[in-house]
Amino acid sequence: MDHEEAFVELPTMARSTGYEGGVRNLWEICGLHSVSSLTAYIGLFLVAFGAATILPFQSEPVLVGLLVSGKFSVPGLILVASVGNILGAVFNWVLGRFIDRFQDRAWFPVKKTALERASGWYRGMADGRCS
Repeated sequence: MDHEEAFVELPTMARSTGYEGGVRNLWEICGLHSVSSLTAYIGLFLVAFGAATILPFQSEPVLVGLLVSGKFSVPGLILVASVGNILGAVFNWVLGRFIDRFQDRAWFPVKKTALERASGWYRGMADGRCS
């Protein structure tokens, strides 16, 4: 049995074990039929994740391309893109919340004076003044 056959057989194996719930339904929603379709979904997830972070990615062209191909499930693509985008936004929040703990390290990319100036500017924005 090669990788493609093993991949397609997973829902059948899940059925034979008596557990049909999540695995089989997710398989059908996403329209996973082969390793190449899984690769497309993983690629979309990674691009959506990257687009939600500080990286200059755009996930929309990838999503549209996969939708236009007609080979993938629309709800599956939207689900994967949404989860990737949300997790990318959470990553940004965590990064912004805790990155200042590393400001004394040599590899930290922002000088302490610039960080203090930006912090003051953001505090001013929160107070309603822009200076």
